[in-house]
Amino acid sequence: MRRGRPVSAVLDLAESYHGVEALHTVDGIASMTPHTAPRRVFMVATDLTLQRELKRFVPAGLVWQGAPHTSLHLLWLARNRRLSGVGLWIEVPFYLAGSEDFQAIKAAVSLLDRIFGWGHDLDDLDQRVVEQEQTPAHLRDEEPEIDWRIRIREQGETLERPEQQELVEAVQGALNGQRQ
Repeated sequence: MRRGRPVSAVLDLAESYHGVEALHTVDGIASMTPHTAPRRVFMVATDLTLQRELKRFVPAGLVWQGAPHTSLHLLWLARNRRLSGVGLWIEVPFYLAGSEDFQAIKAAVSLLDRIFGWGHDLDDLDQRVVEQEQTPAHLRDEEPEIDWRIRIREQGETLERPEQQELVEAVQGALNGQRQ
């Protein structure tokens, strides 16, 4: 199926509901940030007024450099239909990108909760964050090389490609219950 058809269907649906003011997308973006750092949120907006309004919630903008992403394509088509749009991009540590990052999910839900005033209870997500944080903590206790690699990232230093790959494999393996 061509990319345009499902994207157009989303826009058709938004247009069919009168009162839809803007389209919001939420994505993850792989980052070199360690899992111990708060997840930053970046924003792309198609409308200057909407961008200014959301700036109090999301101070960091994003300039996309890469292949077109489906959500960016959706925002571009929305703008062509005179529908405002905003894309929210939540940082996900590169070694958690292959699984659910509950801290990133919580950052997204919490942000949307503040923007729309939903008043959601985030206790379940808090618990999932705590549970997920136990895996890297356990790995760090048991495997000095993993601890060293994460510490390097916490200090803002760079890992070589093979070290990055080993960190990904160790964390993903532990999260999947397959100790490597």
